[in-house]
Amino acid sequence: MDDMQPQRRKRLRQDSPGSDSVQKAQELWLDDGNIVLIANNVAFRVYQGILKDCSDVFRKRLKSMDQSDERFEDCPVISIEGDPADLRHLFLVLFRRRNYFTQGDEPQTVPFTILASLIRAAHLYDVKDVLNDAMVRLQRYYTCHLDEWDDQTARKRHVSAVLSDAVTVLEISRLTGTPSLLLPAFIDCFVVIAVVVVVAVAPVDGAGRKDFDLAAEDHMNRLAADGLIDAELARSKEAVPARGMDVGVDYGNLG
Repeated sequence: MDDMQPQRRKRLRQDSPGSDSVQKAQELWLDDGNIVLIANNVAFRVYQGILKDCSDVFRKRLKSMDQSDERFEDCPVISIEGDPADLRHLFLVLFRRRNYFTQGDEPQTVPFTILASLIRAAHLYDVKDVLNDAMVRLQRYYTCHLDEWDDQTARKRHVSAVLSDAVTVLEISRLTGTPSLLLPAFIDCFVVIAVVVVVAVAPVDGAGRKDFDLAAEDHMNRLAADGLIDAELARSKEAVPARGMDVGVDYGNLG
């Protein structure tokens, strides 16, 4: 991350033809902002001071910026890496004081897509506070502790996720070096595989729905009995549910 260097762009002016392809991020186009960040033709006008305070990566980028380079609405411009959708959520936290985690004194359920965006963007630019908060929340849902895993109601108060989000969790685990996420993510992946297999051979409407539900549960139990889940458990230092677990499959909410 620290090796990122500012990308050179052709000089951009507000009234130039090239500026037509740049879309302002309305919630993050601050009238008194003093730097324009452009990611994939989405422009964010924000504050250099906050960027420098929260991120060593941005501090180094801005320090090395040539003030004589391109300008947009009289602000210096640099191109940055990252998905604009991910950056939007990070910048809403930094510049609009958006709090995704609590409302008043009460915890707030965070949609998984937003949580994943915060983690990717905060990791990319080493925004430690945001990254730590997001990872703590993610690990409250994808937990390796048996009693916490079984309490699905409590888990759903922290994060709103679907089974197929487990694939992204595997990516986040590798990105952030968090192996404790692997096992709970694998468990959900096994459920997805089980359901996909059953869907291929079982009816899912009318009188066949009950048979479908029983077949999915039976297939998951067979995965456990055959040792596929236990093989993963053996590599873990902490126990997670395997045999007899209530997989709680929501067949209409696989993502």
